[in-house]
Amino acid sequence: MNTALAKLGTASVGLRRHTDQGIARNFAQTGLSSYFFDTYFNASTGYDLDTLATAHTLTARRNFSGQSAFLQYNRYSSDYNTGTPGAGSALRDSYRLSLSGPLPLRPTFLKQLNYTFEGTESNNYDDSRQFDLASGLSTRYQSIFLSSGFVYNDNISPEGDDSESARMNFNGRGFMFGGSWRFDTNYSVIPKVRMTDNTFEYSRNVSENIDSTTVIRRTPDPEFISAQIGLNWRTEKATITPSISTDTNRNVSANIDVHFGLAADPYSHSYSMYNAYLSGSGSVAARIFLDKNGDGIFNDNDELMPNVQIKALQVHREANVR
Repeated sequence: MNTALAKLGTASVGLRRHTDQGIARNFAQTGLSSYFFDTYFNASTGYDLDTLATAHTLTARRNFSGQSAFLQYNRYSSDYNTGTPGAGSALRDSYRLSLSGPLPLRPTFLKQLNYTFEGTESNNYDDSRQFDLASGLSTRYQSIFLSSGFVYNDNISPEGDDSESARMNFNGRGFMFGGSWRFDTNYSVIPKVRMTDNTFEYSRNVSENIDSTTVIRRTPDPEFISAQIGLNWRTEKATITPSISTDTNRNVSANIDVHFGLAADPYSHSYSMYNAYLSGSGSVAARIFLDKNGDGIFNDNDELMPNVQIKALQVHREANVR
């Protein structure tokens, strides 16, 4: 249940029951969401009604000068959501910080220079710890799109043993000879700097419903190269992909793959079949209007409201009539 608290924001309370490892669990949750100083705040607490254990979450989001910032802190009592009441939870608390946006540096030969950064730390009740960093850069040079990423992991065991790893990747994509190309190169940085693999892919339309894809992969240690060429034939209900592949070990194989997607029509409640996978994500479209007759439905006599600012927990956008 949600209720508005005037300018303070929105308060929520709810109950949840589910079975975990054969044990029925009962939970209650309360929360408060607010927006001030151009920042969204959300605080919530979950209660395990069987053990009285608690979980607390505090989240802050803000957009500024084209940048996006996210900060979250989680705290758990020792026996929250363990599956067995009183057994104890491994996770004690966690922190997460993420930043993204355009870089202030603007080289004349590069366009759309953007960055992403995320850091997380998790501390467990057995004194073990996990620390992760991930960063990325992306840019465009004429019709070529380039990006790179770096990931660092550091784990400390309950006995105090420290293990760390790091890896990097570079990739690009663009257009060539009437088709599109893509390359990926991956490196291990810790414990040893070395290239682990690289991939080159080229795709081109053969006809309106058929395109070809050629993929070449290489790993240097041990030296191994594989190549595959395939056709994607998009029929009305499915995509049929015959392909043939070979490698440096003289292996040759031929395959035929079929993939499709199913989606439900929200009005007829029937399912339709498509020749491509369907996205599992969704979106929300907000239509703001003056409800002249107060029926809660947009009618012909109602008036659309242009340039209205919408404030929500996750996003901050403006609505425009087009």
